[in-house]
Amino acid sequence: MAQENQKQKGKESADPHCFACDIPLGKHSDYGTNVDGSVNEKYCCNCLKKGVFTQPKDRKFII
Repeated sequence: MAQENQKQKGKESADPHCFACDIPLGKHSDYGTNVDGSVNEKYCCNCLKKGVFTQPKDRKFII
């Protein structure tokens, strides 16, 4: 089981995903941007633009 967890951890770092929507972040253009225009490595370009989240955090606000 410990080996399986190690493999998953290695896979996660080699294949990053958006923290919000879980899409893969492969290309530089897939990443979101911070307020200063720098790349944000945690979120995709669809979820974070110029440091602002594009969708409400909680889906109940959409309904």
